[in-house]
Amino acid sequence: MRETKPSDFFINGIPIIRGKWKQFYENSPFRVIYHKLRSSIGISVKIRPNGFKKIQQTSAKLAGANRYVRRFHNPANIRQSTLTSFFKENNLLKDNIKYRFRNENQFIIASLSEHIEINKNSYYYKRNTQLTYFRSYKSLFFIKLKLFCFLRQSKNIFMTFQSLELADEKTLNYIFNWIDKRIN
Repeated sequence: MRETKPSDFFINGIPIIRGKWKQFYENSPFRVIYHKLRSSIGISVKIRPNGFKKIQQTSAKLAGANRYVRRFHNPANIRQSTLTSFFKENNLLKDNIKYRFRNENQFIIASLSEHIEINKNSYYYKRNTQLTYFRSYKSLFFIKLKLFCFLRQSKNIFMTFQSLELADEKTLNYIFNWIDKRIN
């Protein structure tokens, strides 16, 4: 939603990776304690085996990582040469695309690429995702507030409206009008 330049994605041909460093689920002491506490008081613990975070972890493990950068819904900066080289040695791409949607055996190309770059130490890291992210459209007031904050915070350049089709007509009209004003 803001003008970008090549250096927002690559610096001297090296990709910028945005996200937060995280431990794999099975290595996170907090997660283990959290699940034990919930279980001890009778609250069931559901781990979505095919969720976005879990498949990011699968992708990182494929690249040989021992922790991962949790990416968000911002653009991925991928070098074609990185993936070409990886897939020449690893015949995994056909298996990955045979599933309809988020299967436990799948990986995310962007996460895989990022973690290959991390292993090769050929990346720049930014903790700040520079992203304003929408995934709920229940409160038009909250949406207006986030859009107002976006205009005030010049550091954010990306915007994602996930599942926008779930918004009601009034909210959709507001968002589309706001976008039209930004791009015209």
